[in-house]
Amino acid sequence: MENISSTQIKSSNKFLNHNIKLCENIISNVDIIKKGFVNCDDIIIRDLSIGDKYNLKAALIYIDGMINTEVIELSIMNKLNNCTCKIRSKEYFKHLFGINDKDVTSEMDVIFKSILQGKAVLLIDKINFALVLNFENPPKRDISEPSIEINIRGPREGFTESLTINVCLLRKRIKNIDLKVEHFIIGKQTETDLKIVYLDNITDKEIVDEVRTRIKKIDLDSIVDTSNVEECISDGGTFNFIPTAFHTEKPDTASRKILQGKVAILVDGSPTVLVVPCTFIEHLQAQEDYYNNHVLATIDRVIRFISFLLALLLPAFWVSISTFHHELIPTSLVVTVIKTRSGLPFPTLVEAFFMLAAYEIIKEAGIRMPESIGQAISVVGALVLGQSAVSAGLVSTPMVIVIAVTGIATYVIPSVELTRSIIFPKYAFLLLGGSFGLIGLLSGMLFFLVYLLSLRSFGVPYLSPFGPLDSEKLKDTIYRKPISRDKSNKGFMNLVKKKLKNK
Repeated sequence: MENISSTQIKSSNKFLNHNIKLCENIISNVDIIKKGFVNCDDIIIRDLSIGDKYNLKAALIYIDGMINTEVIELSIMNKLNNCTCKIRSKEYFKHLFGINDKDVTSEMDVIFKSILQGKAVLLIDKINFALVLNFENPPKRDISEPSIEINIRGPREGFTESLTINVCLLRKRIKNIDLKVEHFIIGKQTETDLKIVYLDNITDKEIVDEVRTRIKKIDLDSIVDTSNVEECISDGGTFNFIPTAFHTEKPDTASRKILQGKVAILVDGSPTVLVVPCTFIEHLQAQEDYYNNHVLATIDRVIRFISFLLALLLPAFWVSISTFHHELIPTSLVVTVIKTRSGLPFPTLVEAFFMLAAYEIIKEAGIRMPESIGQAISVVGALVLGQSAVSAGLVSTPMVIVIAVTGIATYVIPSVELTRSIIFPKYAFLLLGGSFGLIGLLSGMLFFLVYLLSLRSFGVPYLSPFGPLDSEKLKDTIYRKPISRDKSNKGFMNLVKKKLKNK
């Protein structure tokens, strides 16, 4: 029998020590595990015996609440109690419990990892290997409709926090042998499971290789959500505020992206899937576009694009023309503006900053408050604050209208990430327009456009197919081409390959 030193036992809580192996003494093996899980009261160690005749000691170890105890009673206890064979080989126990080679181990670090992953580990006396039994039953949420991506038409299913369920939701929609699923473990402390999903016959190999490389380079202690992964693998540098990856909580949206030759990244514990590469125009598209008539879908996309421009530029445009370019305003409206601004204590620029800041505060309060009263607070707060500010002579009525239109236009944008990302350029444009007029605003717009043109998402130009312009790939941008004429999903990846070759 192999002797286990006290030094090994003291260091056993560092279970990544690959030098620790099981011995044939179950008491020593269980002692190491107890030392490793010291002060972990949710670790269950059940003492068992095998058969009435041979009376071998055994121990079943698992985390309370992570294992299906009913299955344990049926699949483990009955088999152990009825076991009368003296054979103690790996093959015998593999056949008895229906497990394969990877579920039989002598490494202590593998045992600790398996327990932490929600599996059960069976130790048997006089045997120097353990059996890893997969009876996982962790707490999980039922499949429901996402609270953000809401469709009038189309599927109501949404991703959950279970990685296994999320992969199954994609498999259910893409019944293709070329749908590949690759597994990674990231996070030094959390040991988080991550999977990438892609179509091998469509997705460009260079894209997949780049995704693998960036994921393997992640060097963090904890990964709890796809947003952590996005921050580590996204293009644009540390200070980039533009989303170069696409987020979705809907399996149908992720499936369509995969069918276009993209890579989906799923993280255990996160109901959001990350899709790369991503272009700017995708943030103005919605999955519901493909469930409606293509003419109506095109109109919706045009409305979203106009709303994006309004949300980004309207306050700055109004401040610039009302401060520096009165000649651009109709005469009758100029008179009204002058009347409403008479007696106001602040210039138009300060007024706009104040109203935009108030809008952001009300919006944040509506998000953080309970759902039942959050919407009411947002609406009532905006009405009361706007009316009170006008009555108190702090802001003008046209400014309240401008900020209201800006806020409504913001909610038309389907991508939450894009909505958040334009907050910074919105204030920058406002400052330029309020300080230098339309010249400052146009200069800021030009700089912002150049910045967008410089961005890449895993090698794909962020403004493609507009910049550089490719008329052949404009079929599903602002205009939604009829599905009957779009029989191939390889259009996007043809663009990807073309851009990669030109690098």
